[in-house]
Amino acid sequence: TVQYMLQFGHASISAGVYMATLEICWAPSGGSGGSLQVPIRYEVVGIPHLSNLNGSVVDWGVVPVGEEVERGLDIENVGTGDAQLLFGSLDEPFSGPIGEVVVEAGGKGRVAFRCKPLNAGTWRVDAWLSMRSSRPGIGEETVYYIHLICQGGDIPRLSTDHFSGVLLIAPGSLPLHLSPSVPAQWESQVTSAVEGATTVTATLVAATNHDPYGCS
Repeated sequence: TVQYMLQFGHASISAGVYMATLEICWAPSGGSGGSLQVPIRYEVVGIPHLSNLNGSVVDWGVVPVGEEVERGLDIENVGTGDAQLLFGSLDEPFSGPIGEVVVEAGGKGRVAFRCKPLNAGTWRVDAWLSMRSSRPGIGEETVYYIHLICQGGDIPRLSTDHFSGVLLIAPGSLPLHLSPSVPAQWESQVTSAVEGATTVTATLVAATNHDPYGCS
């Protein structure tokens, strides 16, 4: 018995299933020769690779206490094989993908993380995900880390301490003072949710009904 090492394919071959035929010929001394054809099937499996993911930052900015805000993270697989992703669990106030996510070779995916602060403060955590080929036993497992940053801010309250209020006069009814203080939520581009006090200039509009919160 004699064993021979056979090599198929080449360095630039793409992933896929290939069929070939190996022909074996022999010519023994003192007799007639012969040949034999052997069908060969071989598969080239691609390796996944995620681009520019390790060290990515997902920053929520300021999130009002008690509210949940979602942020997305784009993932691109520039490898030649499908990537199977498994995300680690996260502590409050963060939450993220559950179970496995598959990003096809040459494709893109998007995963969502959420932040829901229950009190004021700043949270920073490194979320991890492991990537391996969708084909068992192919390639090595790779771990990536993603930085999550979320700041919880109290919802500010609009107060008119030195304002006498608006006197609402409706036909056939007694004069009614509107409430001098009403809840207000401000966009982060207008005021900072973490400042102790912020001065704003606003126009008060008196409503035409008896709603004590008729000013906005």
